[in-house]
Amino acid sequence: MASDTPTIRRFLADTHPFDLLSERALTQAATAAEPVAAVLGQTFWRSGESVPGLMAIEHGAVEILSPEGTRLSRLGSGDVFGERGLMRDGLAPNTAVATEPAALYCLPPKTFHALLESEPGFARFFGRTPAPDAVPAHQGDLSMLGIEALMSAGPVTAAPDLSVAETAQLMSARAISCVLIVDEGRLAGLVTASDLCARVLAEGRAPETPIAAVMTPMPLALEAGSLGLDALRTMVERRIGHLPVVEQGRPVGIVTRTDLIGHQALSAPALHTDI
Repeated sequence: MASDTPTIRRFLADTHPFDLLSERALTQAATAAEPVAAVLGQTFWRSGESVPGLMAIEHGAVEILSPEGTRLSRLGSGDVFGERGLMRDGLAPNTAVATEPAALYCLPPKTFHALLESEPGFARFFGRTPAPDAVPAHQGDLSMLGIEALMSAGPVTAAPDLSVAETAQLMSARAISCVLIVDEGRLAGLVTASDLCARVLAEGRAPETPIAAVMTPMPLALEAGSLGLDALRTMVERRIGHLPVVEQGRPVGIVTRTDLIGHQALSAPALHTDI
């Protein structure tokens, strides 16, 4: 399909996180992006295959499936996918399939990585943080440390209509204690292992119950750019162990009590050295 740079640029300018790009970078992205047309049932890639680029959906629907075939999320207009593979080894951790005829734009890996390096807002959306040896020593202090340095980027998400049994299987397979529920790209809820125990097993709910029926809807979240101290205060005051991090409503990471404890343990030797 032939490329139309002005049309692509207009779409990207209205689509998060491309709307965070500078004018120069936006033009760079629009020039490099290629239109992609997908038919119903088309597989973009399977788990373990190379990811051709960051995909941005203009219209249509795409489902992300685990290697075992569990539906992880359903994406629609304005959503992006493929970043997890691109930011690791270039291989897809999951399978992506069109569940409706779709029109998309594909940003090549080289351009994607260049934008991560040159555009702070774009990089922050994908959870890119400085390497440990590039973090100033004073940032051991939670009052000065950005939340991006604490959070786990690329949190595991699930669609609202995923069953509680499928959600439990997903959490077990990924060895995690929390899943963020995402609807049309935006944070809609949160479910923890404790929720599954208290709201499913204890109440005798059927395995096919939609996870939306037992999740914590619209959970408290912090905006990207917050400080570590904000996370600490929020989790202590609200007595919660999982805190999503969002950018314009879209989840970009999650901070857990374990993250905070781990940071405090790692920063203690640095504090001793400073003294």
